[in-house]
Amino acid sequence: MAQTVQIDLVRGYAPYAKQVEFHRSDAKYRAFIGGVGSGKTEAGVAEAIKQAMLQPMSRGCAVAPTYTMLISTVIPVFRERLADELIAGGWSKGFKASTNDMRLRLVSGSEILFRSADKPDRLRGLNLAWFWIDEAALCDYRVWRVMIARLRQKGFNHLGWITTTPAGRNWVYKVFVEEATPQHAVIRATTYENPYLSEDFVADLEQSYDDKFFRQEVLAEFVSFEGLVYDTFNREYHVQRTYPDPSRLKRIVLGVDYGYSNPSAVLVVGIDEFEQVWVLDEWYKRRMTQPEVADAVVELAGRWGAVRAYVDPSAASLIEEIRRRHIAVEPANNDVMTGIAKIRNLLELRGDGVRPLKVTHNCVYTIAEFESYELERSSDGTYRDKPKKINDHAMDALRYAVMGLLGMPRIPVRYDGEKNPVRSDFVKGAW
Repeated sequence: MAQTVQIDLVRGYAPYAKQVEFHRSDAKYRAFIGGVGSGKTEAGVAEAIKQAMLQPMSRGCAVAPTYTMLISTVIPVFRERLADELIAGGWSKGFKASTNDMRLRLVSGSEILFRSADKPDRLRGLNLAWFWIDEAALCDYRVWRVMIARLRQKGFNHLGWITTTPAGRNWVYKVFVEEATPQHAVIRATTYENPYLSEDFVADLEQSYDDKFFRQEVLAEFVSFEGLVYDTFNREYHVQRTYPDPSRLKRIVLGVDYGYSNPSAVLVVGIDEFEQVWVLDEWYKRRMTQPEVADAVVELAGRWGAVRAYVDPSAASLIEEIRRRHIAVEPANNDVMTGIAKIRNLLELRGDGVRPLKVTHNCVYTIAEFESYELERSSDGTYRDKPKKINDHAMDALRYAVMGLLGMPRIPVRYDGEKNPVRSDFVKGAW
């Protein structure tokens, strides 16, 4: 059995049975596979504190899919749970908040580094005793491969663990199920097993999902998705690890889909001079009020210079919330199949050899939905050309943005013999 440590100093953390099983596992590589609200991040933080105290002078690393998720989800749990007496000098002295080198030093002499998976190659220089990847299924497989090679700090017990809700049968399933060795362990926790969740929260989830997504999101099962709406989406072709030059983006808009029990999604979408459509950024959160969503719209519009927000036309009160914040907003064109057809066309190879839809790598929820957005089945088992109204929050926001973006007046470009026109070649944004 794995060595244990007294974790009373992890404030307010009273692990339930599956979390205890996770902490007691002696496997080198562990996966806490949990349903929504099953306490995955809490378990990951507690295990990080445990290892940092058990192995004095060690170096560990907590990884999140994006920088935004790191500072909005992972760091706050450390702040909430980590007792002051464990931090060398308290948070003010023990925590280094540099964007490129965020770390926390404990009284044991151990360090916990905080990194995002936005750029996996930047993780290569680390020298670690342990690592943890939160929401690992939203990360690229390269992140896992890079991190296991970082377990090389001499004199320590090397461990790597992930916490995540499944996202289809992706690399997490491959590593921890299909190719698992005796060094791998999976601890699966359904949403129901967390005794601290409210009945209303669980009831909302039960009403939000069909059978397949219920099994994935609540029962934490690895589910295979077939009959995809966007079956030509391919990470190799469509996911970009670099951003376009802002000066080459002709216009940028926002697509907004509202939910409460379901997540709300705000996507930043732009088009460049080569008529390539870029999904530049995303905001994707559950149980947000309409004023909170409107605030996110304001923040993203300001950050990216978006000229307009296109919102689900059924969310009239949200449209008014956004309008009161002096953001140009209008009800989106909600012709579902026309919008899907436009996105499908953007995914296809053009005559010039370009696939014009690009999704930046930080839009992890958008990528996950592309890979699980399914068509309905007819009674005879065949697929209908109609999407299921499930797991479609980013997909709806993208459709609203694309319909609005491509419906705007086109900006003419003067080439004047140049191969690559620049913003100065545009004639005031109109014909």
